[in-house]
Amino acid sequence: MIEIIVPGIYRHDNIVSGLTLRNQAAYPPNGLSVSATLSFPEEVCLHHRHDVCAHYAIPPDSLYIPQQVHGDTVIEITDTSPPLFEADAMMTCSTNVMLMVKLADCCGIVCYDPVRHVCGVAHAGWRGTEKNIAVRMIEQMQMRYGSSFADMRIWLSPCASGKAYEVGAEVAERFPMSITRDDKGRYFLDIRKENRQRLLSAGIIHDHIESSEECTITDRRFHSYRRDKDKAGRMGCFVKLEPESRDNAENHD
Repeated sequence: MIEIIVPGIYRHDNIVSGLTLRNQAAYPPNGLSVSATLSFPEEVCLHHRHDVCAHYAIPPDSLYIPQQVHGDTVIEITDTSPPLFEADAMMTCSTNVMLMVKLADCCGIVCYDPVRHVCGVAHAGWRGTEKNIAVRMIEQMQMRYGSSFADMRIWLSPCASGKAYEVGAEVAERFPMSITRDDKGRYFLDIRKENRQRLLSAGIIHDHIESSEECTITDRRFHSYRRDKDKAGRMGCFVKLEPESRDNAENHD
């Protein structure tokens, strides 16, 4: 059984979403990883990805994971999209695909529009956050699907916390509202706070954002690059639309 953190904000919606945990007990000695690293050969990660697909009873070729480059590119995924592409955010209106980004301290940002029944997911490290990747994703959903910022439901995944995510002064100066400084002069970035504020400023309703408070650096249930360096695996933050009932679909017309 794969351990997954599931957001509460979507509990009444026709989607599945969550973040795979490290799952070290079920996958000894290093845990489950959806992407290859020093401790996880690609053939092992392929098996792990297949296990995640089996957990949700979906075919492996319906899982889309981009090559992440800490940019602001948003890609629309359809039933016929190619499997290899560069992006840090994806969106879809298809019920036949699962969208997943890889995390090991960065924040996964899931968005769902229950009116249009469309969704997206973004990978936000400090670079992607500075480029406003989450807001860009929602803007693309607005243009492509007619989504409204007021309808969006957002989940901010576990990530490096503002108490443990140390950054240099050159990064700290980019996020003056989300930085704290300790008595040793070190800077700490609260990346969840920064993304939340940017989403609120863009028009997302306060009660439509759920933030997980776990810290991937200090909580060993999670993979963490800051903690384990090149030996860290990657967790999968994912979202998949479920088919709507006929009544719900007609209400959206």
